[in-house]
Amino acid sequence: MSKYYGTYNQYLGAQRCCDLKGSGQQGPTGPTGFSQIGPRGSTGPTGPTNGPTGPTGPTGAGAIGPTGVTGATGPVQINTVVTSLDPFIPTALTIPAQTDVIAYYSVTLNTGETLNTLNITSLPAGHQANIFVNGTAGTLINHCVISQNITSGNVRTNINQNIELGGANFPQYASIIINTDGTNFYCIILPYF
Repeated sequence: MSKYYGTYNQYLGAQRCCDLKGSGQQGPTGPTGFSQIGPRGSTGPTGPTNGPTGPTGPTGAGAIGPTGVTGATGPVQINTVVTSLDPFIPTALTIPAQTDVIAYYSVTLNTGETLNTLNITSLPAGHQANIFVNGTAGTLINHCVISQNITSGNVRTNINQNIELGGANFPQYASIIINTDGTNFYCIILPYF
């Protein structure tokens, strides 16, 4: 039986006796291809900074410490204002009995007053009395005065004239420091502005 073929090549192809369309042996493995790192992923969200605050702990039960010892009694102060009924009348200052080794006193003189007497109640040997005198009330004409002849039994002073306080040209204040050897009183008087 004959067939009609359009071309000679079609004719030759029909004459083949075997069909070579089958699987052949597997060839060798090819080389590994190039790998590549993918792009960087986006940053994830930031986590919380701190955790929640814990509950407040219980208050400790501390004991109250013992009371400290009582401190020493401070020096005696007599804020005595020396006054007189009339200006220019001599004035006396009484110092109370002193138990402290060193005690401090203060006195204010009025215009025109003269401090001329120290009445020392009791000043044991080795003790000292310090008197701060305020003479700011003195004026240029009517001074406040500490007498050079200040008396109180056996008083020895370091001055040989009156000390005038107050006014533009005179000291405003003075310190009277009294020491004793048990018999005599030694009185140092220091004026200052």
